[in-house]
Amino acid sequence: MAIRFELEDLNMRPDPEPLLTEMIHAAAYRDNTVGLNRFCPVENTDKIDRQVLHSYLRNYYTPERMVLAGVGIEHEQLVECARKHLLGVEPVWGSGQSRDVDRSVAQYTGGIVKVEKDMSDVSLGPTPIPELTHIMIGLESCSFLEEDFIPFAVLNMMMGGGGSFSAGGPGKGMFTRLYLNVLNRCVCLSVQGVAEQSSLASSHGWLHLLKANTLCFTSAYSA
Repeated sequence: MAIRFELEDLNMRPDPEPLLTEMIHAAAYRDNTVGLNRFCPVENTDKIDRQVLHSYLRNYYTPERMVLAGVGIEHEQLVECARKHLLGVEPVWGSGQSRDVDRSVAQYTGGIVKVEKDMSDVSLGPTPIPELTHIMIGLESCSFLEEDFIPFAVLNMMMGGGGSFSAGGPGKGMFTRLYLNVLNRCVCLSVQGVAEQSSLASSHGWLHLLKANTLCFTSAYSA
């Protein structure tokens, strides 16, 4: 029941960015690695039991896949605490033989994922939330281990972005590329907001634009 509630709450939120992030992964890396579902599909909720949870923990929560970090504590004291409370303690899911974990490298495929949603009955007050189309467009970039990582980080800052609101006061990104060339020039398209984001990992990376305007689709496209 808790999982179903979380999924229903996720789908009813006015802010679709968590779902769009899931969709852009599915479009960019279709059916592999980071493109697989991060949120549990509704049809799988009844299949989750104690055995499934213990099997997952036994396979993925292993010492070689974990790190221990401490802030405001001496290194020797942290090591001593780790040895006292972690070494020699068998987890509740047992210590049986774990299977080999898939270590496949993300394969960029590109594609389109689109969902039509009715948000007419979703409101946080007497004023209804405008029905907007949210579009995320992604382009393959580089990992954070490549030389082009810094140029892409600079590009991210230059693109900027934000919501369509009245100007006023410094620090609102009013002179970034997306403000000057999209929000300030596409009034006729009813653009409510646009922003550029980057997602970088050790084996892959991409940058994507998130745009909202007055239609009623949620879609993610990765070229």
